[in-house]
Amino acid sequence: MFDTRTVGKKIAALRKEKNKTQMELADEMGVSYQAVSNWERGNSMPDISKLPQLSLILGCSVDEILGESKEAELVEHVIDGTQKEYMVEENPEVDTVAAVVPLIKPEQTKDMAEIVVESAHREDEREAEQETENQSKKEKKREKRR
Repeated sequence: MFDTRTVGKKIAALRKEKNKTQMELADEMGVSYQAVSNWERGNSMPDISKLPQLSLILGCSVDEILGESKEAELVEHVIDGTQKEYMVEENPEVDTVAAVVPLIKPEQTKDMAEIVVESAHREDEREAEQETENQSKKEKKREKRR
């Protein structure tokens, strides 16, 4: 889960390293200075569509802003448009996906939810197959004992 206060402190520190005011950063980002203030206080997070621009202005990576985490990795893939492939390959935890949801658009949320559901369904099928296989092995052992 993203710690909005930690992310906010990071944004504030990076902004100050660039010797920018909240107003200057807001103008460059096309947002209000109140939005920047809210980010820095941990009251809200920048929209995912703004993260590449923010990282460019602050001279850092999105990972550096969000912290090294599975959530940040997933956000990078959402920004790159490769979240579906990433989710199928990496099968992130539901909590990881849930942490990213406030940053993404409703359609992206829907797509990611479908992938999570499909993945859970496949896992259930694998478990059922394994259980059937285990039962079959147990029955064969019983028959051999007779």
